[in-house]
Amino acid sequence: MTRMLPPFLLLVLALVALACEPAGDAPNGPSPPTGYDVPFLGEAELKDELDGLCTRARATGRPLLIEFSAAWCSDCRRLHQMKQAPALASELAAWPRLVVNVGRFDRHRSLLAALGVESIAHWEILAPTHCAEPVAAWPSLAKRTLEVSSGAARHLSPEDLAGWLAKFRLGDAD
Repeated sequence: MTRMLPPFLLLVLALVALACEPAGDAPNGPSPPTGYDVPFLGEAELKDELDGLCTRARATGRPLLIEFSAAWCSDCRRLHQMKQAPALASELAAWPRLVVNVGRFDRHRSLLAALGVESIAHWEILAPTHCAEPVAAWPSLAKRTLEVSSGAARHLSPEDLAGWLAKFRLGDAD
């Protein structure tokens, strides 16, 4: 005689099976959407990248740009698309810059806290004076949260962003 399991037990077993499924390739959930190619960095890798970024910025006498981003963020994905436009792509090519994937705000918390980053997509323009100093000690020239899909920055075009960045790169910012 076949014995049937109670329905609630079947539900519990199904939920356990789903919870055991792999979440995807990325350490914090599903793989990023197609075209979003910002890798996760470990803390040591981030430090090395920031050291190199500082060195490049100091060698050119220009400020540097740190972009805080994540694959789940609709503003970040829209900004990623905007960066393909010729004017913004050209301007960004002139910058020492780093895109930091913050995951679900569970990565690089000390850097986020040091720079006061509370939301993304967030761009921070810094003028490092001494690369041996912590990032939080580098003078901040500007910071901007770019909610280009969901918020106040919806009206910004790639050309607007390129112009904003150029003012700081050229030292013409107010």
